[in-house]
Amino acid sequence: MTDNSHAVENPLRKVLIIGGYGRFGARLVRLLARESALELIVAGRSREKAEAVCAEPAAAQLTPVTFDRTYDPHGQIARLAPDVVVDAAGPFQHYGAAPYAVAEGALQAGAHYFDLADDPGFVTGIERLNADAVAAQRAALSGASSVPALSFAAARTLLPAFAAVDGYTGGISPAPSASVGLSLIKAITSYAGKPIGVIRDGKPEFAPGLIDSLTHQVGFEGVTPLEPRRFSLVDVPDLLLAREVFPGLKTLWFGAAPQPEFGHAALSAAAQLVSAKLLPSLVPFSRLIEPVANRLTWGEARGGMFVRLTGLDHMGNRADLSWNLIAKDDSGPNIPAMASAALIKRWLAGTPPDPGARPAHEALELADFEPFFASLAIRHGVVVHHKI
Repeated sequence: MTDNSHAVENPLRKVLIIGGYGRFGARLVRLLARESALELIVAGRSREKAEAVCAEPAAAQLTPVTFDRTYDPHGQIARLAPDVVVDAAGPFQHYGAAPYAVAEGALQAGAHYFDLADDPGFVTGIERLNADAVAAQRAALSGASSVPALSFAAARTLLPAFAAVDGYTGGISPAPSASVGLSLIKAITSYAGKPIGVIRDGKPEFAPGLIDSLTHQVGFEGVTPLEPRRFSLVDVPDLLLAREVFPGLKTLWFGAAPQPEFGHAALSAAAQLVSAKLLPSLVPFSRLIEPVANRLTWGEARGGMFVRLTGLDHMGNRADLSWNLIAKDDSGPNIPAMASAALIKRWLAGTPPDPGARPAHEALELADFEPFFASLAIRHGVVVHHKI
């Protein structure tokens, strides 16, 4: 008789997190750290930084590895043999001539693939891998982050009030204490002062990134609202995907309101130089901007997010509703990692995403985020605005 007394009945399920010690990757590790059924492979170019994250207490098994996504990602992934690969590195705007090499490598190795991308072209372009993903019977979901996964999940909670939607507006305003990494700075500077497609008065047009702006007060009943903040136009997947989800939009816009406003204003002023063609891009200044941005930490220790829909209600009257979120202290920077964490927890519970490659805007519902919100200082609610 074969002795199976030492056999592993329930082997750990492997999740490879590329950029696992970065601003959002490390938070993804922490969001999943209580899952004892997981081995979280914390990967990146710096073994030392990966080891530092793996030294933190966790019920999951944490394994540090050196990983360079620019060199044979398929080979590296195949050797690690993960069940799921999450790319939390970025900036996805600068992934070069083979932007989907990691996703392709994951599918070829038989793993699901998720990423935290917020670049519109990258997120929508993942569909080119659909045939490969279906053949592998795996999912490749791009944009499993604040946008478009959470933003569209929030928008869907507003839809029962509408017979038709003709306006989609949103924004994110991190707390001033929220540190930003070089990848995020490079992403922001890539479109600063550059034309971004929006819709106004029913007409598609282009407006300058980080310059075009609007004011919104994030708040809802039962909480002290944030002070009204100026949101500046940013280039996010919602600006492409909302056109498909809500045909016939008359308004489409999405912005960010980094704090404090002094730093935000300085960034907008620099973007003006690009818009005026006095500078070709702010990307070369990213390494100078990063330390400055991380020193501008004064102001209210809360951040927020909103998604606002307008249109017609079921009586044919104008309707205007917004979903608003407020995060206290250091809770906000966890939000970009929550969608990928929610997908992994669903997969772990036996509900993997359907095979295929697509943007993640329909992958989750707001209820999937609730356990993470409840464990942190994050609250949200709906506001019915004045009739328009």
